[in-house]
Parts: sequence; C-alpha cells; structure tokens
Amino acid sequence: MDQKILKDEKIVDANTKITENIYRQLTSLNIAESKKHSNLSSIQYILFLTGDFFIVLILYMLFIIFLFYYRNQFLMNNKLFLLLSLCQIIVLVFGFAVIKIPFITIVFFPIIISAMLVTVFFDERTAIFSTTIILLIMSFVFGNHFKFLFIHLLPSLVAIRTVRNLRNRDQIFKPIGWVAVAYIITVSGAYSLSLYTVSDFLTEIAFTFGNVLLSVLVTYGLVSLFEKLFGVTTDITLLELSDLTHPILKKLSIEAPGTFQHSITVGLLAESAAEEVGANTLLARVGSYYHDIGKIPKAEYFIENQKDSKNKLNMLKPSMATKVIINHVKTGLEIAQQYKLPQKIKDFISTHHGTTTVAYFYNKALEKDSVEQVKESEFKYSGPKPFTKETGIVMIVESIEAAVRSLKKPTYKDIEDICEEIIFQRLNNKQLEDCPLTFADLTKIKKAILPNLSSMYHKRVKYPDAKKTKTTK
Repeated sequence: MDQKILKDEKIVDANTKITENIYRQLTSLNIAESKKHSNLSSIQYILFLTGDFFIVLILYMLFIIFLFYYRNQFLMNNKLFLLLSLCQIIVLVFGFAVIKIPFITIVFFPIIISAMLVTVFFDERTAIFSTTIILLIMSFVFGNHFKFLFIHLLPSLVAIRTVRNLRNRDQIFKPIGWVAVAYIITVSGAYSLSLYTVSDFLTEIAFTFGNVLLSVLVTYGLVSLFEKLFGVTTDITLLELSDLTHPILKKLSIEAPGTFQHSITVGLLAESAAEEVGANTLLARVGSYYHDIGKIPKAEYFIENQKDSKNKLNMLKPSMATKVIINHVKTGLEIAQQYKLPQKIKDFISTHHGTTTVAYFYNKALEKDSVEQVKESEFKYSGPKPFTKETGIVMIVESIEAAVRSLKKPTYKDIEDICEEIIFQRLNNKQLEDCPLTFADLTKIKKAILPNLSSMYHKRVKYPDAKKTKTTK
C-alpha cells in the first residue's frame, strides 16, 4: 500500500533504525521524486542546465577579472593562459572521474594538483585565487557547499605555502606531511558534525592519504611535462642551473677563468639591480652566469682570460678580430642548444650586446681605410635588443663591470661616471627601446650596483713591506 507523506514531514532522524514502515516511506518518496523529474519538460530541463551554466560561468569570470587587473601578462599571453587553464582543467577532469566511482567520497577530490601547479608555474597569489574559484565551482556542482569547501580549502592553502619557495624538483614531495595533517584537521571537523562511525572516519582518513600521495606524484610528473610542452622555465629549473658545478659553468671556470669570474660578478650585481626594479632576481643572476659561455672555445682571445700583456686580437685585422668577438654570441647559442638550456637563458646570450658596434676595432679600421670602405654593419652584433627587464639589466651591468674592471685605480666618482656613461650610451644607441625599463628604473639600477662595484674595485691601503718593517722585542 502507498504511503502518504506530507510536505516537510520528517521521515527518519539521524541514528534511527530503519523499520519496514520507514523503508516504505523512503521508497515512496524516491518514486515520487523520480516521477517529478521525469515529467519535467525539455524546456524546463534546458532552463535548469542553463541556470547551472551561468552560475559556473559567473564564478569563473571572477577569476578572469582578477587576471585582468592583477595578472594581465598571463591573460594576454596565449601560451601562459593555456597553461593556466590546463592546470585547472586537469584537476576538474580528475575530480569528476574519481567522484563517479561509487565508493569514493569528496575527500578524494585532487584540488592540490592545481594548487601546486599554479604556484610552481605562476605565483602564490594566482594559485590562491584559482584554487578558491575551483572549490566554489565544485562545491556548487557536488551540491554539498560548505562541507566540500571546508574540507579542501585549508589543505590547498598549506600546499601552496609549502611549494612557493622550492629549491629543487624533489622538494615537490615536501607538502605531503603538512597537507596530510591539514586534511586530518578538516576531515575531523567536518565528520564530527555528522556523527559518523569510527569505521567511516578511518575510511575518510585513508582516502585523504591516498589523495595527497597521488596528487603530489601527479604534480611531480606534470611539472616536467609542462615545462617541455610550453617552454616555461620555472624557478626550480633556474635553481638547478645556478649550481656552479653545472657542466657548462664548470667548463667555463676551467677554460675561461676570467670570463667565469666576470659572469659571477655580473650575476651578483644584476641580482641586486633586479631586486630594486621589481624584476626576477633569480632569472637575472642565472642569466648572467651563462651570458658569455660562447667565449669558451676561444677564451684566449678575450682579454680577461689573457695571462700576459699581449692581446691576441691585436694581431688580427680589425675585421677578423671583430668576427672573433661577435661570434661568441652565436657560439654561446650553439652551446646552449647542445646542453638544452631553456629559452629564457638563451635570451641573455643573444641580447647582452644587442645591436651595438664593436667600437674599438671599428675605429681601428677607420684609421686604415676610409668610411666608404669600412661598413659599420660588419662591426655590429646581430641582436636582438633586450626585451625584458632582466635582459636589459644584464646588458647594462655587464658593460659597466667590464669598463670598471679596466680602470687601474678607480675612485667612487670614477665608477659613478662609468655607470652614467654606459647607461647614456645604451639609451642613445636605442638598445633599450624594446625593454620595459623606465628612466626611474635606470636610476635605481645605478644606485643598486654602485656600492657593490665600489667595494669590489675601490683603492686599498698600501701596507708597508714586511722586509722594511722593524720588529720590536
């Protein structure tokens, strides 16, 4: 016999034994609900889906608005926006797949995959906003708004926080313990309100550990895959390249020790300058390390590597000497390709001289031949010009460091004059026209590197000769 159920009538309470009568009422309610939904017209069904779609769309538009105002560079760059979207889509696909499995609960939703990927490839703030939006969308989709959000929000924030300063690839495993603890806290809080059995609670904890472990393993694999697919260089890669025992840097230190020392010094100066103008300090430093690797094959032709006073370049014709000098850029790119260095590092090799002229040998050529006979284009680097803050900084800093090092006894004023002269030359020759550095940035760069240059190359007090010093007894 059918059971009549009144509107808002309580059928069963929590922790109540299901009797035969209660079972019939629940069955009757289920049948009635099924009939109600089956009787929905196609128009009503479409309206229902459209409403859901607009709610999800509005939530995601909040993320687009955030990108527009605060991370416009990600929104305008098709490759970066595709990567960002893929980091979000992957976790949604994983989430829908695991939730379809009957015995798996919402605790297994792998949101920390997206949280960690966005942090590694972009930044902490973008990751927090992206993760929150995904959680809001999935809370609506799964229909358990507060509980879903409560369980996953804290662990996601912990994951973002623990991977934001990675020093090597293996540290991606660092969040496992902290995120697991965060999940235990949130799951305990959520399920203490539901009065579940101890067995159910332990099952949820098991799913928690499975989720964390699987998410970290997937993230580890995807970081390397996405770096290659999208040509994106993360701070992890840069940190690995900053190791002075890297094969290229080790070879540079042995075969071109003067160039190696110059590169390290430029790296320190570029890092301090980048910090002042809000550029990527790590990228500026690592790019400096590799900018002159093209000098390795013919290190003896470059003055910083010559042990005696004879400059081999002066033994060549100006045009040939210029070819040797200019060719170090092309050779550097070939070495970078051989060792599979990322494009961001190659940019420093190709741009650190821009399209400047090798003035010394160009002027020497003019002394022998007329202007008509000497083509300036043959004495110019092929470029391109610097097009990022970091490459612009290295162009300026490496020229200044080389010029200051050539002075015998530079004073603070001498170093300051060199800085101003080099910066003026680069502006006058339009080498910084494609670079986002402002006049204010150039002033900051000068102020940032002056103290370091002064301490490196300042005059030192001449101590008395030990042989001439009288000893007292």
